[in-house]
Amino acid sequence: MLTEKEFLKELETVKNENVIAKIKQHNLPVIIFGAGHMAARVSNALKSDNVVVSAYAVDEEYYKANQTFRELPIYNFAELAKKPEEYVFVFGMGMQSIRPFKNRSQFFKNNAVIKYELALRSRRSQTLNYDFILQNKDKFFETYTLLSDDFSRKTFMHYLKANITCNGEYINEVFAEDQYFNEITRSAVWGGGIYVDCGAYDGDTIENFINFANGKYKKIFAFEPDKENFQKLQSFVESSHYENITLCNCGVWDKKETLRFNSGKAVSSALSEDGGEIVNVDSIDNIVGNEQVTLIKMDVEGVERKALEGALQTLENSHPVLAISVYHRKEDLITIPQFLKEIYKNSKFYLRKHYDLTCYELVLYVVP
Repeated sequence: MLTEKEFLKELETVKNENVIAKIKQHNLPVIIFGAGHMAARVSNALKSDNVVVSAYAVDEEYYKANQTFRELPIYNFAELAKKPEEYVFVFGMGMQSIRPFKNRSQFFKNNAVIKYELALRSRRSQTLNYDFILQNKDKFFETYTLLSDDFSRKTFMHYLKANITCNGEYINEVFAEDQYFNEITRSAVWGGGIYVDCGAYDGDTIENFINFANGKYKKIFAFEPDKENFQKLQSFVESSHYENITLCNCGVWDKKETLRFNSGKAVSSALSEDGGEIVNVDSIDNIVGNEQVTLIKMDVEGVERKALEGALQTLENSHPVLAISVYHRKEDLITIPQFLKEIYKNSKFYLRKHYDLTCYELVLYVVP
C-alpha cells in the first residue's frame, strides 16, 4: 500500500500526460478505427478537443469503395497499413475486444506505427482531473486506504490516471470480468437471498443474478423509472415465468416524491432538473420494509448517494452486500465510500472496473 506522499507523487507523474495533446503534436492525418457507434464517440471526443479527423478505417471484409461515415471517407485498413508512418491511428478503448482487425496486432508491432487508445469520458465525470483530485487529496487518499486488496488499490490508481490522461491503456491493465455477480458477491446469494436491483433496465441484471444464484432466491425488488424500459422489464419477467419479483416503476431516492426525468435514452435515462417527464421516486426503505436484504446492486445515473441515504434502515438492519456504481459524478469516489464506511465498520471494500469501452463504469463492492 502506498503512503499518502507516494500516492500523490504517482498521480503527479502523469498530470501533464495527455493523449489528445500527443495526437496533435504529430501534425499528421488522424484515422479512426471503425465506422460505427464507437467510432462516432471517438470522433466526438476528438472534435471537442479541436482535433481534426481525416477519415475512418475498416477491415477489408467490411470495406466498400466510395463509402463515407459522417461525411468523411472510409478506407481499407489493409491499404493504410502499408504506410503506417503517414498517419495517426486512434481507436476507442476496448475496441480490440469487440471486433479485432485482421493482422492488427502484427501491424502494431511495427515501431513506425503511431497509435493511441482513447479513454472516453462520461459527461459527468469529465471534470475528474488532476486539479480536482489535488483539491480533495485527503479524501481521495482516504478512499484508497479503505480498499481491501491490492487489485482494488491498483484499479483505483489506474482509473484516476485514465481520467487524468485519457489514456485507455491504464484501464486495460485492471479490467475485470463478471460485473456485479462474482466471487466478491457470492456470499450474498448462498442459500437463497433477497436481491434489490436499482436500475433494472430491461431485466438483464435480474437474469444474470438468477443464473448466478442457480435459480435459488427468496425475493427480488426491481426499480426502473423509465416507462419504455419498464415495459421491457415487465415483458421479460412475464415471459420468463420468474416468481417473487416485485417490479417498481419508480426511481430510487431518499424519500417518496415526484421528480423530473430525462427518458428515451435507454440505459442512460436519468433524473434531471430539466427533464421532460415527471416520474415517481421512492426510498428502498419504504419499498423493502423489514425484509432482510442480502444484496443491493445500484446503477442509477448519478443519484447513488441519495438512494443510499434512502436505504439507511435497510443497510443498518440487514448489512447487505453492495455493488454500487461510483463513476457518474466526479465526487462519487470520495462521497460514497466515506458515507458507507460509517455504516459498514470492519467491512471489506473493493473496486472493480468491468466495462472496457470507456473511462467510466466503476463499481464499489462492500462486503460485511
